[in-house]
Amino acid sequence: MTLSHDLVACIGEFVGTFLFLFLAEGGAKTASMTANAVSAASSSPIALVDSQTLVYVSLSFGLSLTVVAWMFFRVSGSLFNPAISLALLLAGALPWRRCILLVIAQFAGGIAANGMVEALTPTFGHSNITTLAPGVSVTQGIFLEAILTAALVFSVLMLAAEKHRATYLAPVGIGLTLFVCHLFGALWTGAAMNPARALGPSVIQRSFPNYHYVYYVGPFLGSLFALAFYIILKVSNSSFRRKASCANALFSTRLTGLRLFQGGDGTRCGFSRRTWRSFHPGRHVRPRALGLYCKAYTQSWRKANGDPARVWRDSCADSCVGIGASSRSGGGRRRSERG
Repeated sequence: MTLSHDLVACIGEFVGTFLFLFLAEGGAKTASMTANAVSAASSSPIALVDSQTLVYVSLSFGLSLTVVAWMFFRVSGSLFNPAISLALLLAGALPWRRCILLVIAQFAGGIAANGMVEALTPTFGHSNITTLAPGVSVTQGIFLEAILTAALVFSVLMLAAEKHRATYLAPVGIGLTLFVCHLFGALWTGAAMNPARALGPSVIQRSFPNYHYVYYVGPFLGSLFALAFYIILKVSNSSFRRKASCANALFSTRLTGLRLFQGGDGTRCGFSRRTWRSFHPGRHVRPRALGLYCKAYTQSWRKANGDPARVWRDSCADSCVGIGASSRSGGGRRRSERG
């Protein structure tokens, strides 16, 4: 990726973070002002923390993230969170140069968003500064933020970083994750889960509680928790697929008269209907073999002059070394010679 691409992503991340936190913090401020009005009318001491206010605030953050992430998903990845950027960097999904630029854009967007909210709306004593609830210790706050952030980061890793057919719906799942995390954490820690979201209000209002580091240590710690679990799943799944590929090479069954092969990287390779008919006119491929098409596999097949046994032999030898691949290669050569 060139520097110009990184700068475009940086601009998109700044605008996206600004819009996300502007809408979310503005909605949270509206909810708190409404709760203040109800409290003044009813003289109820718990009106500020009633369930309606919590749901309003949670929806503001969850829906704002869903909408804005869908807007900027193709521009910068819609991270909007330094903790998520760190996880993607360590997972190898984000280059270090772009990660640095995105984190700077995220902090700048968070400060600008809160400044705009405060400039466009009256204050009346309301503050978007994240604080611990009375009775919540610093240790409790750190681990609450860590666990909530881990859930958010893991949703990003599984829904957005892992590409699949429903990747375009990732903003919905991530937004719902943020929503349910706010339902639990908004009352106790403010549910920052985002250092950029915690820094903005503190900078604008020049107020830094003595435990402000909770909103940096917790999210980054949670990011590492989510990444560690994600790596464990990836390693376990890769090991399982590697064993399965060798088992398939040893005991594969014939599909449409050809042997299908599953590579050591977990990619299932086979033959498309079009490729099958190019070598076997008039014969049909079973539906089970459809959807297993692998471009690289077919290119190798074509380079082998249409010899499927040779391709199967070479692929098997690459991934199943030490399990009798040479003997199967000889068998593949004999089948090729007979065919």
